[in-house]
Amino acid sequence: MSHYHERKGVQVLALAVGTIAVGITAANLVGKALAGGTFGLAEATTLGFLACTVGVGILAKLMAAQRRYGYAAIFYATFAVGTVLVVYTSVGGQHGAAAQAESAAVNANKALADLGDEKRRLDGRIEALRRDLLPYAGVPSSVEVKGRLDAVVGNGPGKVPVAVWRRTKNCAATEISKNGSDVGCKPALDLRELNGRALAKERLQRDLAAEDAKRGAIVARIAASGGEKPVPVQARGFAEFAGLLGFSAKRVEFVMSRLDKVLVAFFLELVGVFALEYGLAGLFLARPAASVGRSEAVDSLSLLPKSAAQASRPDRPKVRKQAPGRSGGGGQKAGQSFTREKAEADLITLLALGQSVPSQRTLAERWGRPKQTVSDWLTTWEADGLIPSRRQVGREKMLAGQAKARAVA
Repeated sequence: MSHYHERKGVQVLALAVGTIAVGITAANLVGKALAGGTFGLAEATTLGFLACTVGVGILAKLMAAQRRYGYAAIFYATFAVGTVLVVYTSVGGQHGAAAQAESAAVNANKALADLGDEKRRLDGRIEALRRDLLPYAGVPSSVEVKGRLDAVVGNGPGKVPVAVWRRTKNCAATEISKNGSDVGCKPALDLRELNGRALAKERLQRDLAAEDAKRGAIVARIAASGGEKPVPVQARGFAEFAGLLGFSAKRVEFVMSRLDKVLVAFFLELVGVFALEYGLAGLFLARPAASVGRSEAVDSLSLLPKSAAQASRPDRPKVRKQAPGRSGGGGQKAGQSFTREKAEADLITLLALGQSVPSQRTLAERWGRPKQTVSDWLTTWEADGLIPSRRQVGREKMLAGQAKARAVA
């Protein structure tokens, strides 16, 4: 199989892949609209950007093939910007009303999961506070203990004698070490210790009440949410797998449901743009010699020397041919040189009109190009199937038709 046919097969495959990718994108956008979403200016703009970007990519390749590198650079830059815009607008176009509802469901599930985590944290905190309160069972309130302290001075059991109270300056810690004061102040000291425990108990009770109120509010919000909302099956399946690996399943589900839209659109648009651009560009570039029709050959007569063009016309049966590449008769002017595309058209036209094809050296003079450059061109065109195979005749390589002509001569 020739290099040309191999390349043609790749271009056809790229064209098929690009068409499938663009078809999926269009079907996805239209499907969202039919499912109750919207298909408006944004979605239409996405498809318009896609078509324009592919066209600009083809123009860039054509300009590069014609060696018009300034235009090619501009078109390639436009192609890059268009690709970014296609991906950007397509990602936005994937989100219609149905996608927004799906996104709202994911957000609600994430909020519900966060509420569940907070409820479990509060349950643990409440349980710890209740354990801390167990040693304080039976401890009276600080108000009751304070009333007992106010009445601790006096005579009788459980009382602090007035003399001791005064001598120790109300049973101050720095005075109770005096003779007999520690025993006399014991009722006041016990009540002060009890008052400290009462205050600690009341502080734990306040914390418990606050945490219990928070828990009640969260339970009410969970009940009002209506439970977990349905989400895409693929996101949930991936989240369950991540949960087995130790990750938070809800958070993974939230992230993947977001990336699902972005990654799919990104993949489809890039494949569609590049594959279509490569496949369609092949239709406008080089074709084998068999595809060159009579009309194309006649349109290319301006590239031939004047004598050769006259010899090709049917109403002039006999005109002396002039050696190509020499001055006169409308041949190549001195100081000018053919581009590769112009030389290719010139040679194909000569073959299509049955003209005698010059030698490689004469072609180099005719086209104003180095002999090595002409040799490289001929080798490439022969590999692509643009010209027949050349044969070695003497010290030169000749085209098959020309070699036969010399043999006959």
